[in-house]
Amino acid sequence: MNAFLTPALALPIMRACIESAVTFPISPVDPRVVLKFWDSYVIYPVLLTNVVQQMNTFNLFVSRSQSRLLSFNFVSSPTGYGVFGIGQLSIMNSIIRPYANRIRLLKCLLVGNDIAEFFQFLNTVMERSNSVPFPRLTAAKFNLYLKLSFNQLTMLALAEIPMTPSAFVHIARFSQSLDTASFSIKFDVGSKALSVLYKQLKLTLPSLDTLRLRLINPNYYPTFIHVLRLPNLHSLWIERTENIWPFDGTFANMQRPSLESFSMTQVHYDTVRPLVQLHGNFSLRRTSYQEVQKLLRAVDVHTRTLQDIGKGVLLPRLATLSLTCRTDARAVLDMVMMRNGVHASSSATHDTPSPLTKIVLIVPATGSPDLDEELQSEVRALGIGQGFDLRFMLPCTVCSYHCGLGK
Repeated sequence: MNAFLTPALALPIMRACIESAVTFPISPVDPRVVLKFWDSYVIYPVLLTNVVQQMNTFNLFVSRSQSRLLSFNFVSSPTGYGVFGIGQLSIMNSIIRPYANRIRLLKCLLVGNDIAEFFQFLNTVMERSNSVPFPRLTAAKFNLYLKLSFNQLTMLALAEIPMTPSAFVHIARFSQSLDTASFSIKFDVGSKALSVLYKQLKLTLPSLDTLRLRLINPNYYPTFIHVLRLPNLHSLWIERTENIWPFDGTFANMQRPSLESFSMTQVHYDTVRPLVQLHGNFSLRRTSYQEVQKLLRAVDVHTRTLQDIGKGVLLPRLATLSLTCRTDARAVLDMVMMRNGVHASSSATHDTPSPLTKIVLIVPATGSPDLDEELQSEVRALGIGQGFDLRFMLPCTVCSYHCGLGK
């Protein structure tokens, strides 16, 4: 071992190399003082005993990273809510902004004025709330105090965060540049008083082109939509949901001179999670296309079923049919002959079954040209012509069997 690397010095160096992040505020006994390059930092929201000294040490550490890209992870806590330094410093002005051109990874929670400074050129906002099973926490469903630059936004997607009508009005007043927006507005008994308060209110969104509204219990204030003045609105989508019964099915007039597309739906109100899951079928898994195809391939059509189709008892309006036969295809040919014969011999009435005019039949290749030609002749004898598509499936190159048709 190099004489310079004594155990007393080598051990702190090894510890510093193994650990991936520098903890800030920095401990006075931190072994990293012997290293030269640090580019990853974890910052905790704790009280700083000496802000000037701690920031000087922090800047010294960052300077030792030279020109390497930096990683800042501001660890937030439920109690501190991301107030780093307990309000003694601004993480935006003291930490983020001085090294903005070198930051490759930034994890932080911005509050208040820091948001307005950070998002100076923001024009799109999309927000999604987490599912909470506590109905009494509905007052915390939308944090309006977050100071976003609403006056410069062109797109605002808040349909996943139910808000009060007054919160919506507050946002709309400052969002004059919006062209696409979605909101979720929750009305209650207290909303009835707003119909008097907002009676003379004319809220204009001059640039709004597309609007999607999710209205929860709108019958408490059915004319709320009249508060809005949307001179250039082209597309309007409204989802209504009620948790009161019976409810009034009528709604305010939605006609706008510029409106080109309008859709209104009445969706189910989930009484267990009313703020998150408005559509009761969201939790149901949808069957994929591949699963449906596998299911249909596995359905066996019995001889009696073919006979009922041929007589017109089953599927009397059927005109197009696609089938795959694992063995003899003559049962299908007999069914087609019976079906079309019944149609030809009956007078044209509403009860007369439709003829089969387009058929796709897939059968295993026999390997014998004579047998294949005989089957082709029987198909031609049906008189369907180009409407009958007979296809032969070759054996599998692996198992030498028609595995695609099942065993």
